[in-house]
Amino acid sequence: MSLGDEINIRTERHRGTSSLSGEFVVEDVDVTGSLYRRLIFFSNKNLVQSEARLAGSTRRKGGKGGKKNKPGPLSVDHNYLASSYYGTIVAGISLVSDLPQALG
Repeated sequence: MSLGDEINIRTERHRGTSSLSGEFVVEDVDVTGSLYRRLIFFSNKNLVQSEARLAGSTRRKGGKGGKKNKPGPLSVDHNYLASSYYGTIVAGISLVSDLPQALG
């Protein structure tokens, strides 16, 4: 996956170094109203290693003049696949994991 030009807000969550792949960053990015968490290795800054869409809840906060929405905790949206070919990979893994039982 390559980085897009439509990123509105970028928030760095973690920066580190791996002995296998060198420097990396984990960041949250707002892409046209949706929030994603991405892993990017500095050896190829224009390529996203992995991406997960984040889903958040909103909590109601009471107060004078009406109630306001306050952002709640974020969690990974497990129904999101960053690319259509990931569905094929997941299907293939499920076939391989059933193979030992079938050969039984």
